[in-house]
Amino acid sequence: MDSNHDEFEDDIIDDISCGDDSKLPWYKVTILAMYVFSDSLQNSLPGVLENIHGKCTVCKKQISGRRTANTNFSRHFKSHPKEYKVFLEKVEEERMKRNSNSTKKRKICSAEESVINKKKILEEFFVKKKLPSNEQDVISGRILDYIVADARPLSTVDSPHFLKLIGSLNPRFQMFTRNSLAAMVVKEFNRYKDELMSMLCKVSTVCLTADAWSSQRRAFLGITIHWLDEVTLTRYSRALALKRFFGSQTYSRISGFISSIIQEYQLEGKVQHIVTDNGLNFVKAVKDYFQTKASEASVVVTETNDELS
Repeated sequence: MDSNHDEFEDDIIDDISCGDDSKLPWYKVTILAMYVFSDSLQNSLPGVLENIHGKCTVCKKQISGRRTANTNFSRHFKSHPKEYKVFLEKVEEERMKRNSNSTKKRKICSAEESVINKKKILEEFFVKKKLPSNEQDVISGRILDYIVADARPLSTVDSPHFLKLIGSLNPRFQMFTRNSLAAMVVKEFNRYKDELMSMLCKVSTVCLTADAWSSQRRAFLGITIHWLDEVTLTRYSRALALKRFFGSQTYSRISGFISSIIQEYQLEGKVQHIVTDNGLNFVKAVKDYFQTKASEASVVVTETNDELS
């Protein structure tokens, strides 16, 4: 029984050399920690001096043994029951601490694995399961509004950072391509134009504003339209046109541009005023437009009178 007990205690003592304590010098682990060794021994490399001599910290007796076999050192230190008991308690405390840390690490690893697995499941769910078509259309519409309202380039939807932003907001959303966005813009413009023309067909009098400007060597001409509801007198304003203007901005070309927009939206006879700045080309273009329409109206009246006579 005693020999078995001694072997059990030796196993416990040997355990102290595992874990974090294995990083300590050889003379600071196992039962050797209860002995004092010379500086030459402490600084020697493992395998160079296997036969060692150490002085007991309790009785100061010199004990001989081997660095890798601590039987002599353990047997002697057991002759000091009180100190030996304290030593065993310390060894057991260290082992319990290591076991506790190991359990915590396993729990942490298990928790992290659980989080990772759940994240993978969610990612697979969001990626594989597409959004319902109505939700997809709503988000697509919001992106289209952003691109148009802020005059962003169509290439925005190809930007990696923009794609990352949308993906973080809703991974299930299927981002459309630049070509698809261009088709969406055209479709939305046609819808807006049809809606505007249906409103204007019920109006008898309108006013236009026109202006031209240049940016980065490119010229543009814009026209807006304004009218009052004939029943409620509610004022309405809409953008009518914004087009690239090529060539010189002469009065005749500006007049032709304004006339083409009026014809496109079927506003002949409804335009009472056109507001512009005091640039000579615009002033003359507006006068030219109204004079032309007045001449056409005069010709129509004359032809009608001739037919009646």
